[in-house]
Amino acid sequence: MDDAPWVPVVNEGFLTKKFMFMSTDRPLFYNCPCAPTLDFDWDLWQMELSKTEDMCNRCFWIKKVGLFLRDFRCATSFPPFDNWQ
Repeated sequence: MDDAPWVPVVNEGFLTKKFMFMSTDRPLFYNCPCAPTLDFDWDLWQMELSKTEDMCNRCFWIKKVGLFLRDFRCATSFPPFDNWQ
């Protein structure tokens, strides 16, 4: 798991769906004939910078969701503000 070890258990459902997406839908993006061959996740960022006109709708949304999930961290708890000085 590449997420921080302090992530609360509350986020376990989100993390399960995140890894399910990354393991099932993202490979469809890399195997689609409309997308160029990419080897690393950071290449999705390069594709974001140089969008192709012939990208199919499915690959467009897989790319968008993949970029979001790659960088997103849940924040469900906050520090106790009463103790701040």
